Parts: sequence; C-alpha cells; structure tokens
Amino acid sequence: MCDLPTHTPAKVLRVADSDPELLRYLAELGIRPDTLLTIQSRAPFNDLLHVSIAGAEPVPLGHTVTHCVWVKAYKTNS
Repeated sequence: MCDLPTHTPAKVLRVADSDPELLRYLAELGIRPDTLLTIQSRAPFNDLLHVSIAGAEPVPLGHTVTHCVWVKAYKTNS
C-alpha cells in the first residue's frame, strides 16, 4: 500500500496474518482481501497515510499498518 500513488483506486490483495491483533484491527477498519481503497493524502516526514476504505471518510494509517497490506491498482469502469 505504501507505494500506491495518491488518488489511485486499489484493491486489497492480501493482509499480513502473523499478528492476530493487527489482523483484528484491519478487519475492524474493513481492510480485507478484495476491499477497495484509495490513499487520499500522505503526511510528509512520518509515513502517515490518509486512506479511504470502500469510499468512507479517510482514516489515518501509520507505517506499521500500511506495510502489512498489499494492494494492486484497480481500474474502475467510469
């Protein structure tokens, strides 16, 4: 997710499952395989991303979380 350009829709391919607590947190946010998300903005200097999950209001996600989510750019039919 960290390398995704801002405002590029993406589909979650997989999430790290080695940490049960992180996996629960991602599930609470709605981040799971096949979820659509978009990075709305990047905060300079601290790797904080503001991510819109399934079209919802953006939430801030730090380096620990974003490095555990793999995505692929997703082309919409609009």
